[in-house]
Amino acid sequence: MSNETISAAVFVAIGVVLIALGQPLATRKIAPNGVYGFRTTATLRSEAIWYSVNERAGKQFRVLGLLVAILALMLRVAGVHPNGPMSVLLIIGLITIVLSNLSFADKLWTAERKAAREEDPSSN
Repeated sequence: MSNETISAAVFVAIGVVLIALGQPLATRKIAPNGVYGFRTTATLRSEAIWYSVNERAGKQFRVLGLLVAILALMLRVAGVHPNGPMSVLLIIGLITIVLSNLSFADKLWTAERKAAREEDPSSN
């Protein structure tokens, strides 16, 4: 088996793992915990934020996993060694998912705190 084929198989496997890890998050099946999920101060303090952020992150992981798996196969069929393009896609994809969900969690946390202050003005 050629190096290109092995590399493509590794990236397909990475894509499948991303899909598998994203599925339970996207379907809100993972309760708040300290081990698995998108864990930030906001997501660990608020169950509503936990489920919203993890659902979003899970869907993004599934999309990234699908893109990685399909593109790795397409590059292999086209005769292109997948290491360079796939590494870039994975790094950019993962950084984008992390940064966008950090921002999303912060936005939800800010909105939740504002709503709590408006309900109880004495807490200011």
